[in-house]
Amino acid sequence: MKLKPFLTSILLPLTFTVSFGQSDATSGKSKWTAKTFDHKFFIENKGQFDQKVPSGNTVLFQAILGNTARVYFTTTGIIYTNDEWVESDEDPTLVERTNADPDRALMEMKTHFLQMQWLGIDPYVTAIPSDQKNDYYIYPTGSKTSIKVALYKKIVYHDLYPGIDAEYTFPKDKSGLEYSLIVHPGADITKVKIKYTGAGVTELLKDGNLVIKSELPDLTEHAPISFYQDNYSKINSGFTLKDSIASFSVTGVDRSKTLVIDPWVTDPNFGNNPDFAYDMDFDNAGNVYVYGGYDHYQVEKLDNTGNILWTFNTTTLDPYYYGAFAVDKKSQSCYITEGANVSTDAAQVLKVDPNGNLLATFPGNRTMQEMWRIKYNSCSGSIVIGGGGTTAPYQACLVDTNMVNLVPINVLSADSGFHDMCLIAMDPSGADCYMATTHTNKAPGPGQPIFDNTLFKIPVPSLTPTAYLVSDGFHFNEIESLAYVGSGIIIHYPGPSAGPSACANGMNGMAASFSWLYMYDGQKLRQCDKTTGLCIDSIKITKISFEWGGLDVDACDDIYVGVRDSIHIYNSSLKLDTVLAMQDPSDTVYSVLLGHNNLLYACGRGFVMQTEAPVLPKIISSASAQPASTCSACDGKATVNVNCGNPPFTYKWFDGTTEQSDSNLCPGVYSVTVSDASCPPYVETTQVTVTPGKVADITVPNVFTPNGDGINDLFNYIIPRHATAYSMVIYDRWGIKIFSTTDQTVFWNGKIDNTGSLVPDGTYYYILKADCGSLGINKKGFVQVIGEQK
Repeated sequence: MKLKPFLTSILLPLTFTVSFGQSDATSGKSKWTAKTFDHKFFIENKGQFDQKVPSGNTVLFQAILGNTARVYFTTTGIIYTNDEWVESDEDPTLVERTNADPDRALMEMKTHFLQMQWLGIDPYVTAIPSDQKNDYYIYPTGSKTSIKVALYKKIVYHDLYPGIDAEYTFPKDKSGLEYSLIVHPGADITKVKIKYTGAGVTELLKDGNLVIKSELPDLTEHAPISFYQDNYSKINSGFTLKDSIASFSVTGVDRSKTLVIDPWVTDPNFGNNPDFAYDMDFDNAGNVYVYGGYDHYQVEKLDNTGNILWTFNTTTLDPYYYGAFAVDKKSQSCYITEGANVSTDAAQVLKVDPNGNLLATFPGNRTMQEMWRIKYNSCSGSIVIGGGGTTAPYQACLVDTNMVNLVPINVLSADSGFHDMCLIAMDPSGADCYMATTHTNKAPGPGQPIFDNTLFKIPVPSLTPTAYLVSDGFHFNEIESLAYVGSGIIIHYPGPSAGPSACANGMNGMAASFSWLYMYDGQKLRQCDKTTGLCIDSIKITKISFEWGGLDVDACDDIYVGVRDSIHIYNSSLKLDTVLAMQDPSDTVYSVLLGHNNLLYACGRGFVMQTEAPVLPKIISSASAQPASTCSACDGKATVNVNCGNPPFTYKWFDGTTEQSDSNLCPGVYSVTVSDASCPPYVETTQVTVTPGKVADITVPNVFTPNGDGINDLFNYIIPRHATAYSMVIYDRWGIKIFSTTDQTVFWNGKIDNTGSLVPDGTYYYILKADCGSLGINKKGFVQVIGEQK
């Protein structure tokens, strides 16, 4: 792996993606889309930001304005910050360690500050929040402690100056930060003075904008729009600048009215929102989790209708290298890995509880310096991690769920480090795990084996011995392939290794079914034999690798693949069946997951979505029945047949029978549930109808002639023997009941209530009901009456 190279920020558009419409399900809305890592709010400070600004400042709130841009609201003004990675040689021991990798460059983060001060304000002023959001943020305060903080959409400095409030909000349809000065009747706007500390030059441009040049990218306070609060009529206003102190000028103002002065602050970094969701998971309650963002990375939990519940900030992990996360679907605990930690050379693991609180931290072990992929095995209750390192020859490990013990495994039997994992999948049986390596950036020593782009299979939970080591045919390069992770930045290695790079190794590009192992790099989809690792088929989906991702497969080998702004669904022959397009063409898919109850999840560039899988896996291929001999006989039989899945299969009939067939059944409808041996199992339920021998031969004539000739004089129909709860009702064209009976031996003779004169010739409506065993017979139709002799 490589260490932190120099980065420069670029502006990328904010994106909101995907809508598949709305439909309600019993467990919530089955189709929804939510924006991920939206930061248009103010974060309460409970001590987590105290060390983020120069001493002497009291931080009240923070706001995230871009990948590396933050703003802190203090009792005297606001402080803008921007982070930059720069070369450092302050730690000779760390330099010595990292020099083992010729592609590494030792970097450190430098924070630039720009402070905006309100001059001459009340020294006791504070900011009052309002419009609190329902969700909240959590920040670690130790290895197993954290704090919960509130989020607000607005903050107001009341009486910043006598009779003047400063109200901060986020504009809805543009980036940046918006503030309004509320000038109450009688207040003097000339009292307001603004000074930027840390600025090189402050300029007032011809267009009325105020531009502040500093070590940060240029900050622009756009010319204010001013108006009366009661009727919104505009007032001429603008900035004035003298001795680098800005103030406001207004003309023709009526001081008996409340005046609103409304500037808008922007910075090139403000639009570069860290809203990318790289990984996702779900739990048994239907909650959805996404992991992504940037500096620091965040885990966001949403309920089964797409509402955000909480966001955990990984501020104790290295802010540069992205690792992975996994969810214990039963307990709803999250496990978050650090990609790498250049300060300690030992990657950490965090455990977060269902409410977002930090439960425990594995502090790291130098036998496992890097952790790029993670899977929670619900069968064994174990955490399997694929990683790597520069000094220790270990590429995988087990970590216990209490975050106490780590067991490193040299799954490759390598002689040295520099073998990083990029792909991981758990077998549906839970008994095996598959991983694949990247191409190493360090040449092996004489006689040492090379494990570039190698696929292997290991048992769980022992992770040893390795079943096979084969080439996977891909071209993943160590820490250089996945440029979309941390997107919004351009990074360059100095010196002879100059070139673009990334800050992650792991990709969502591997999935296993009972029959096959599938691998994907954004360009090619490969189908491999699980027992040998040899790929037997492949298709080229796009011309570009490593720009998008996401791969999952169901029990019947329907394959779901993230491709640009869509999900492609292939069958087991790698033939394209369906394409689900995201609503916005600028959307990019990074992860695809199949969930419980045929739900399909995806996340990516600024979005997470849930919908219904368009191709439903059919574990049950057919269900059939042998009929009972009569309505009262219990000699029928029902059988269910399986189509696909992971054997052995478990059968559960309505009466507790656990065989493939259930016997001695009366006429009726019977349910059976089939589960395979996957972990968790695929489950499907169907119904089988056992009929009496003649139930399908119910005969009701559509005409009869009650003319007294002894032929066809009765409305005579045939129903199964031993039918119960019988009834027949006849209505005329106006809906008037003219005949009814519950006696199977009584038939309509064409007369009202079977007495008196014949009804007029015409069409009449009947309803016939009866029970046959547990089957209900409900037949409706029309009968033609022809009563006169022709």
